[in-house]
Amino acid sequence: MLTWNVLYLFMLHFIVCIWSQVKPETTEAIRCWINSTEISARTDIIELKLTTIREACNFSVIYSSVSPETNCHSTGDDSKYFQCLIKDLNPGTFYQLEIISTTDGERTNVSVQTDPEPPTDVVVEPDSDATSGLRVHWSHPRGRVDWYELSLEDAGTGDRRSTRVMGSAAPQLGFTALTPGTLYTVHLQATAGDRVSAPARSTAATAPSAIRGLRLSASSSNISVSWQPGPGRTEHFWVLLREQESLVQNVTVGSGVTSHSFTGVTPGTLHTVAVAAQSMGIQSDSVSKEVLAGKAKMTGGCFQVCQMKGFCLA
Repeated sequence: MLTWNVLYLFMLHFIVCIWSQVKPETTEAIRCWINSTEISARTDIIELKLTTIREACNFSVIYSSVSPETNCHSTGDDSKYFQCLIKDLNPGTFYQLEIISTTDGERTNVSVQTDPEPPTDVVVEPDSDATSGLRVHWSHPRGRVDWYELSLEDAGTGDRRSTRVMGSAAPQLGFTALTPGTLYTVHLQATAGDRVSAPARSTAATAPSAIRGLRLSASSSNISVSWQPGPGRTEHFWVLLREQESLVQNVTVGSGVTSHSFTGVTPGTLHTVAVAAQSMGIQSDSVSKEVLAGKAKMTGGCFQVCQMKGFCLA
């Protein structure tokens, strides 16, 4: 019995000694590990939001051996939340960021890509090399661009045509075989990796088609005009009457009208009639013809009207 008592006391003493040497874990013993990282990127800025389990930590960020060190700032009352803003970066570029605890040297790596910048100086103009075509020009933005996404949308119907242009190619593209007299909206975006820029937009219209089949007929005081519209869209037609070099009448008719009669013309005078279509503020090439108004003469108590080419109608 005495032996068991001695052994029991010995074991109890041993446990107490071991326990007395075990110290509770202090703040200093906890490493500045990062629990979570929230990442957001714009064209030239990356923002990191860090969470750590330990208080009294400090962090900084670098992305290359020559990059300036960015200090992170505490955003919470318990000093476990940090914000890091890395500025003056190149758009559309991948960055390998190293987050360093300046308290105990713990390191964490994250990969981030900035957004590409949208193209600049977007200009859309008629394509001189194509009938009913538009050509788009733009300037390369800063930073990296792998390709450009370019689409042309019919503002009236919403129909869209899309294509790509490589980032290393000349910054221009032509669209052909478009609908005459139509307003189009160009959408242009730069793409780098899986990031896409905000769209740059511009609008332009194709010129309406010239009219076809212009016909004239004349009497002593009237000139009648008829025509056929060209393909595409037209908002209205201009019909002009000139007497020698002077504009004597000028009328505008709707797109559904294909004839007009000028009255009160001067008999025996050469007139020029011109018709042009207009749409989206753009006028087509005009089509014109000349006609000689009939001259009334008294013969034997009857009026005869002398027409072009010497014909007389009783």
